Amino acid sequence: MNSKQCGNCGREISAATRVGEKCPHCGVRFDFERQSQNRGIRRPADRSVLVLIIIVLLLTLAVTLPGLIIKHHKAGMAVRTQQE
Repeated sequence: MNSKQCGNCGREISAATRVGEKCPHCGVRFDFERQSQNRGIRRPADRSVLVLIIIVLLLTLAVTLPGLIIKHHKAGMAVRTQQE
């Protein structure tokens, strides 16, 4: 069986793999690996880190936002009672 190497991760892949198909190991499209290294485009494996960061930020907002809303609501109620 003929094989060639992925230009991005260096692992062996099928020789039948054509331009535009993805490497089964790193997910980079063939004939794109040179551009990704030159332009600083992130590999698909880095997407999981980005997704994790987004999840952490959303959870942080979900925890802190209700507290801020309640605090703001209580402050508004205190101003109303002082005015009456």
